Amino acid sequence: MRQFAEQEIVLPDGPYQGQRFRVARQPAHGLFFDAVDAGQFFRYACTGPQQSGKTLAFVVIPILYHLFERVQTVLFGLPTMDMAGDKWRMDIKPAIEASRYAQFLPRKGAGSGGGTPSLIQFGNGSALKFITAGGDDAKRAGFTGPILVVTEVSHLDEVGGKSDEATKLKQMEGRVRAYRASGQARIYLESTVTVEQGRIWQEWSQGTAGEVVFPCFSCGQFIAPSREHLIGWHEATTEAEAETLARWACPACGIVFDDSQRVTQLAHARLRHRGQIILPDGSVTGQMPATKTMGFRYSASTNTFATAGIVGADEWRGVREVDRDNAEREILQWSFALPAQPKESPVEPLDWKTVMHRQSEWRRGFVPDGFGRISAGVDVRAAQLDWFVIAKHKTSGQPLCIDYGYEPIQRELTDLPTAIRQAIRLLVEKFEHGWEAESGSNRPADIAMIDAGWETDLIRSAVQHNDVWNTCKGFGYKQHSGHVYHAPRDRSKITLRIGEGWHDVAFADGGKRLREYQNNADHWKRRVHQALSVSADSPAALLLPRTDKPDGRMEVAKQLTAEKEVQQFEVGRGTVTRWVQTFSRNHLLDAAYLAFVGHSVLEFEQQKAAKNVENRQQNGVISGRKPEKFVRGWKR
Repeated sequence: MRQFAEQEIVLPDGPYQGQRFRVARQPAHGLFFDAVDAGQFFRYACTGPQQSGKTLAFVVIPILYHLFERVQTVLFGLPTMDMAGDKWRMDIKPAIEASRYAQFLPRKGAGSGGGTPSLIQFGNGSALKFITAGGDDAKRAGFTGPILVVTEVSHLDEVGGKSDEATKLKQMEGRVRAYRASGQARIYLESTVTVEQGRIWQEWSQGTAGEVVFPCFSCGQFIAPSREHLIGWHEATTEAEAETLARWACPACGIVFDDSQRVTQLAHARLRHRGQIILPDGSVTGQMPATKTMGFRYSASTNTFATAGIVGADEWRGVREVDRDNAEREILQWSFALPAQPKESPVEPLDWKTVMHRQSEWRRGFVPDGFGRISAGVDVRAAQLDWFVIAKHKTSGQPLCIDYGYEPIQRELTDLPTAIRQAIRLLVEKFEHGWEAESGSNRPADIAMIDAGWETDLIRSAVQHNDVWNTCKGFGYKQHSGHVYHAPRDRSKITLRIGEGWHDVAFADGGKRLREYQNNADHWKRRVHQALSVSADSPAALLLPRTDKPDGRMEVAKQLTAEKEVQQFEVGRGTVTRWVQTFSRNHLLDAAYLAFVGHSVLEFEQQKAAKNVENRQQNGVISGRKPEKFVRGWKR
């Protein structure tokens, strides 16, 4: 194919119009032709930067090679017949007309004039059949041939017509299946990269994931500098300056080189597949991936048609665009042949409809036997106190929601501070009264954690004399001025205890000695969502109480899933994890994670008490009767 391309193809347009095709102008294309000629694969998934000749190399030349050198029937797959007409008139026919094969063009009928051809028969006996994604499946199934060339593959992911048997691409590939056994079948797939889930990126990455590399003139390592290795343009104050300053740097040794050095070294480029290493002497180590699809990709640094300055200017201009996301997507797809990263991607998606049906066998307000201490979380807002109560199984540790609800803050009857104190007092009484237990007596809350991020002083004063109630402050993305949680390393006079994602702080406020819990809100929200994600029969599963009111369950489920954890790319920081609110009411999620924090505090205290007993036993302190010192106790 390389020999055919250089001897037979005359460029019909562009800066080299009228000249013969030469691999030296874009060495990556020669590597592709050589890989095809090696005959190791029958499928080729190819991509590269836009305006780099990839359509000519991956689509037009393979079509002409099989039509005129091999005299074979070629099936050309495209998303639409309109695109088929454009490709024929703009790309394929001009290339034929510029070559000596123009004599085989049809003089009349399909392909001889305007219009959109469906089947073109050439004077040498070969034929070109256009297959599109439009129409029903029968139209794609009615014509077979040994060669299939498909362009814009990433737009063929839909299921064809009314059939649900396979994607349209797979249906197209079915037309060459009969030629597989004889070894005649070849499939060429070409497309601009779209997103990571797009067809061409999946075909490339699940194939050999081959990429073009070239030796560094300094260290000799075979490299393919990527986006982070384009330097200099960041410091520019103008687009012109960015184009002047942009340079590529070697990923291995860090040396900076200009375009003339890069182009010189690209003459020695090689194709490196997944799992392979090319040593400085050119020898290849590592096994070729066991697949029949060769993935082929070249990028901005291995594209001789774009200088470092052109790419650097694009980067400089992109960060100043009004629509930064769109500019970022264009640079990744068009220059680097990389999938555009979604603005955010869920870390652990959670559907409220699924959560809505995670019910236990016990009704709301009931504590079954086997479940131990009870923790309540309370979120404070101007209209009401939202609360969520969890009991944990004594043996398995499974969390069970036994109740949830809200206490209204009657602002219309009095001033806000008084209304908040009254609401807290009513909730304190409710938690002290407790919940009906299977054993027959009511079970009060063992610990209650109330958020003090709003009206802090008021809430602290309202619960400071209650041994069960504790104030909390959660730190995470977009909480408390966006401050993240920093766990202290050691205990001190201020930091009394350090637990899992929380610590106990002692401080003075106006002569009063107070204690408060600070916690990692992101960590505990994640714990809640994990407990809602695992199988309902898992010991780690959080279940909601049984209720016959679907609307109530729906609201609870929506609030528990009102935020989602996503990964976002930030320039200068890389991929970071954030919590993003997707529903206006997220208060029960905050209350639920505070209830989880409360259980963590209870478990910490239990473990510490058990450890103290163990230490005293080991020291011989406990032996029947308590020593007088233990009876007398210590000063509070």
